[in-house]
This record gives sequence, structure tokens and C-alpha cells, in this order.
Amino acid sequence: SNKNVITWDINNLPANSSEVIIYKEGSYLNDFRETGRVAASQAQFIDVSSNSTVKSERYAIAAVLNSGIISSKSEIHQTLHLTINKGITDGQWNLIWTPYKGREIATYRIMRGATPESLTLLAEISGMQLSYSNIANASEPYYALEYIPSPQLRSSGLKSANEDNSGRSNVVYSGDARTIVYMNNLNIMSVESDPVLNQDQQSLYLYAEIFPLNTTYQNVIWSIEAGSDLATIDQAGRLKGIPNTTGGTVTVKVTAIDGSQTVATRTFDVESISGGTSIPENPINSKRNTIVLYPNPVKDILYIESETEIENIIILNSSGVMVKRENQKVKEINVSALSLGVYFVVVQTETGICQGKFIRK
Repeated sequence: SNKNVITWDINNLPANSSEVIIYKEGSYLNDFRETGRVAASQAQFIDVSSNSTVKSERYAIAAVLNSGIISSKSEIHQTLHLTINKGITDGQWNLIWTPYKGREIATYRIMRGATPESLTLLAEISGMQLSYSNIANASEPYYALEYIPSPQLRSSGLKSANEDNSGRSNVVYSGDARTIVYMNNLNIMSVESDPVLNQDQQSLYLYAEIFPLNTTYQNVIWSIEAGSDLATIDQAGRLKGIPNTTGGTVTVKVTAIDGSQTVATRTFDVESISGGTSIPENPINSKRNTIVLYPNPVKDILYIESETEIENIIILNSSGVMVKRENQKVKEINVSALSLGVYFVVVQTETGICQGKFIRK
């Protein structure tokens, strides 16, 4: 019925739990409000207000003890949302989805069938993938995505889902597939003028330039193609050096998720980095070089205050793709054309580089 189902393992709840409270995120980031309350033994809750065909939702739960005390909230879990688009070539469909969040996913299973109720396994792919292309089959026009979590990744504390259970996305119909603008070129860029990892610069802020600028799906996946013993990269494009004594090179790969198969690679030098030193969250920020962003959340104009003169501003989406750039000495930037969501701001000043985060509401 396209409703989200929230489940939990009764054995993971605190002792003497009588009820479970279900929290759902509202219009603002991390604004979780109670959306339901059921007996703990029920082990599931159906969110009748949800519609999985429209968007992904974020949930958390908490347990109510017999004493009336309410536990802390669980980890946040975000549902899958699957879309279908017409491929670059005739007779091809591209499935694209937002990833399930809250557990590490071992594998995604692509399901296809003649009706939404008769889906069977078409393919199984890595949990790191966010898209899949398939040649059309007129007799089986319905698709869904099933996720299988990594069973070994059970952490302590209250969980909002049972790691042993799989889950499924919404069902999509190829007859509803739309035509999109595909990515045809990618470039990996670095905010730093001297992009090398060393003892003094243990992180690099990478971002992807995409073409054409009106590409429909402006998200990418970052990975290390070579040199994984020297650096790691997160899904926002931040490259972190790993303590080492040999130095070498690391090759970064960025991949489009829209089914276009567009990729780019770039190799960076890595010098020796001594062990025993933690890599700070933002090592290039300092007392002399900080920014203040306001209002936050923002609707139209984002103001940026800096103790030193601003030289240029880069705005990245949550995938590390550049969505806006201002190469002038300004202290405000119009973000009204950006989609709702979380963005990173990288500001170059006369004394260095610093980063901030804002929410476009």
C-alpha cells in the first residue's frame, strides 16, 4: 500500500519496555516529532501518513519503560526511494534510488515483474551502488528494490530495526518513466591550490564539476581506485590521509548515478604522515580564518561573515558536487534556486580556506 513500515527487535529494547514511540522528521532537518505510539510487543508500526512513492522519510524510535521513563532515541533510519527514467538508448530503463540509511547495506536486489505483487529477482548488486540500468521487458514493467543489511554490523544500544531483516522500496512502473538530462562529463577539482596530502595538510576538499549544468541527477559516488592504504574518502568528497611512512599516490574515482556511466579519476600525491596524530574535522580552519553563516536555515540570501577578506565561495551539495560558485569578493550569495536540503560552503579567504554547512529551506 506504499506505506512505510517501522520495525524493531523486541530483544534489543531495554528491559521492562511497555511501549515504543515512533518519531518522524518534519520539514526541518533533525526536527523529529512523535507520529505514533504502540505496544512494544507489536514489533512494528505502519505510518499511514506516508507515501513511499513520493519521497524518502527519516524515523527514530524510543522505548517507554514501565516506570514511565522514556529512553533516548535510536539511530535515525531513512527509507529507500526508487525512481525510474528512460535510458540513453531506446528500450532501456534506468533505476535510481536514495540509499537506505541507518544500517550498512550489503547488497541491493533488483526486483521485476508483471504486477506489483509478482516481483522476482532480476539482479543483485553491491550496497554501494545507487543506480541500475536494464533493457526493457514489456511483459514485466514493474520494478522495486530490496535491501539486505550487513549482518555483522550490530552495534550496542537501542536499534530501530532488526539487522537480520531485509526491506523493500516503493514499486515503480516503466510506463511512468520520464526523460531526463544525463551527465556527459565529470571533473574532479580540489579547493586547495596545492592538492597534496602531507603532515600539515591531512585532508583535501574535493568536489565534482558536472556537465551539462542542467543535469537532472546531480549526485555522484566517491571511491578510492588505487592507494586505499594511504587515504580514505567520504561521500561528500573529503579525502583524508592515513598515517604512513612511505608516501605514494592515491587515485580518486567519481561516478555518476544517473545511468550515464560517466566517471572521472584523478591522482593525488601523498607524503609520509606520522601516526598518533588525529585528523581534525576541519584542519584548515583557525581562529584567524573562520566563517559565520546566517540565517540558517536559509530561504533566499545567505550571508557570510569572515574575519578576513573573502576571495571566492563554492557551494557543494551533499554528494560533493559543485552547484554554485561566486568568484568575487562578496559577503552574500543568493541560494533561492537551490533545491531544499543540506549544503556545504567552502570559502577561500586571503588567509586560507574554511568550510561551513547550511540548510536550504
